[in-house]
This record gives sequence, structure tokens and C-alpha cells, in this order.
Amino acid sequence: MRILVTFILCQIAFVAAAQQRKTENLIVITLDGFRWQEVFAGADSALLFNTRYSNPDFNTTTFWDDSPEERREKLMPFLWEVLANQGQLYGNRAFHNRVICANPYWASYPGYSELFTGFVDKSLMSNKKKENPNGNILEAVQARPDFRDRVGVFSTWDAVPYILRAKRNHITTNPPHDHSHTTAFTRDSITFAQAFDYLKRDHPKVLYISFDATDAFAHGGHYDQYLQAAHRIDRMIAALWTWTRSQEDYREKTSLLITTDHGRGRSSRSSWVRHGTFTPGSGQTWFALMGPDTPPLGEIRTETRHYQKQLAQTMANILGVDFSPAHRVAPAVAGTVVYPVYTGR
Repeated sequence: MRILVTFILCQIAFVAAAQQRKTENLIVITLDGFRWQEVFAGADSALLFNTRYSNPDFNTTTFWDDSPEERREKLMPFLWEVLANQGQLYGNRAFHNRVICANPYWASYPGYSELFTGFVDKSLMSNKKKENPNGNILEAVQARPDFRDRVGVFSTWDAVPYILRAKRNHITTNPPHDHSHTTAFTRDSITFAQAFDYLKRDHPKVLYISFDATDAFAHGGHYDQYLQAAHRIDRMIAALWTWTRSQEDYREKTSLLITTDHGRGRSSRSSWVRHGTFTPGSGQTWFALMGPDTPPLGEIRTETRHYQKQLAQTMANILGVDFSPAHRVAPAVAGTVVYPVYTGR
């Protein structure tokens, strides 16, 4: 009997050790308005070879291949060579794996608010720069003594700090961009350089980088530049992740979440430039996640439905932070971490 009890206790201790949280840091990255279609199938031939949306001088072989798997890897090599092997990717509707905006507006402010607050405030209908009335996961992290002053938000779009109430909560942010003499490529590059410098200098525990060029080029109808923007962002993420592997306080202690705020029109013709309530398909999103506590399941091909609002509680679970604001929070995405998690209320 004593041997049996000892064996059971050893098994319990083993399970507890296996489920102990390893993540101490979280990096969140968003590509504004970047469609799941390009994430999972790469360049769309109806847009890439259409001179209305792509420059005739653009070298289409950069992103084109007959195989969707090859196309997506050409477009986002880090996502498919590294994250797909070490983490999880959700949102490929070819397998009925759906990720959806719960908000009905399918625009940036409502999308980022849903992503970080964990619920839908239907009064937030536009992209007007005003402070969000709702609590978010980043300010909950910032409020903890072990994370205080170690949370940074770097965004190309200057409305993001309002959405996250960064000024009220003394979260580190980058200065607003001067949009008058710079391209969308340049603005995103500046955002990344500022964020990377902050990461190297201050070693924050939570870093959020919000890129905007994908949405800007899509609205302008420049599909070739939309693809190039996503490819450049993928390279930036790769550089950032490689650097974390070289740092003792980040290596095997950091989780990475990549997603978007909304989708775009699903038509391979004119509607891809738009998004919003009256543009079918623009509520369809995706997300990718990897880290020391995330099982390496790769591309999720099961028929499931997840909502953007679930990612706030998912971030909280990754970090082991209690996220219980005044509003109701959607449950975390099951299976994204190996240890028992709080599922929401």
C-alpha cells in the first residue's frame, strides 16, 4: 500500500512539474487587415496577375507557385518554416477551421478592442481616436508588481494607444508617426526599429507591435505592395525571434502571438480592397501562436470555430495573469497551452 501511495504521489508530482508554466514573456504582433486567404494559400492569382492591382513590372515569381503551400511559404517563410513546426495556426477555412470577429463592424478600432478586452462593446463602431471605456489585458499585466513598467506598445497607427488606454496606465509607447512624407513601408520599418531598440535596451516582459502597411496598401488597391508588406513584416518577426533565442531571459521563456484586427472582402476582385459590415468576408480572421507552453500542433485542420475576443484570456493564461475586468471576458482558446487554464466567465 505504501508503495502504491508513493507511486501515485510521484505521478502527481510529475504531472505538476510537466504543467508548470515556462513562459515569462509575451510578444504580440498584428498585421492590420491581412487576410487569412494569403496566410494559408499565399498570393491570389486573380489579383497578382491583374495589372489593375499589381504593377506590370513587378516580378510575380517572387511570390507565385502553382502550389498554395509553396506560395504561402514564399510569402511568409518564418511563419511556415518556424512557427508552423513549433506552434499552432488557426483560421484555414479550407478545413472549416474558422476564426471570426465577434464585433459586427469589422473595422480596426472595434477589432483591436475586441482582441485586447476580450468582449464586444457595440458602442465602439468607428475608428475615431478616443480612449476605450473598457479594460484590456495589457493594462491588467501592467498593474501587476512583477510586470510594472515592463509593458511596451509600438504601433504605426496612432489610434492604438487610445484603444489600449496606454497613457492612463503609463504603458511605454512610441511617438506618433509623421505621415506626410513617408510611405507605409517606411512607417512600419520605423515602428519595428523603435520596438526592437526598446526590446534590446529595456528587456520588457510584454511587447506589442502593431503594423499597418498591409491595410494601407490594400485600401489603395496595390496588391503587389500588400504582399511585399506582409513579407517584410515576416522578416522583421524572424529577426526579432532570432534575437530572443540569443538572450538568457527570453530563450525558452517567451511566447509569440501573431494575428490581425479584421479580414477583407473575400472576392478575388474589387472587394478585397475594403472591409466593414457591408463587405462579406471581412469578419474572417486568423491567429498563430508558439512558445514553450504551446503544443506544436502546426496548422489546425479540425472543424472548429473561435472568436477574436478569446485571445485576451488566452494571453492572460499564457502569462499566468488574472484578467477579470468589469465586463464579461470570453473564454481562452482551449489547447493553446499545456497546463490548466482559466477559461473566462
